[in-house]
Amino acid sequence: MPKPKVFEDTDKWHIGKSSGGWSFTFQAFNKYDSPLDRPLSTTADWREVFKRPGTIVDEYGAVMTQEDFWGMV
Repeated sequence: MPKPKVFEDTDKWHIGKSSGGWSFTFQAFNKYDSPLDRPLSTTADWREVFKRPGTIVDEYGAVMTQEDFWGMV
């Protein structure tokens, strides 16, 4: 399964990974590396990130809708 990323302007954020039939696991960020102004470590945190404008692109360059992304997760 591809690893989706969030692109905002020129920033690229690794969202997480799902492979080999394993459940999707979100990438965590400390408060210094997070797109939020605090640590980013839960699904609820990522939902907040997804409220911002941006495009989800998998590791192969295919664009995903938020609906498709959350369906995969």
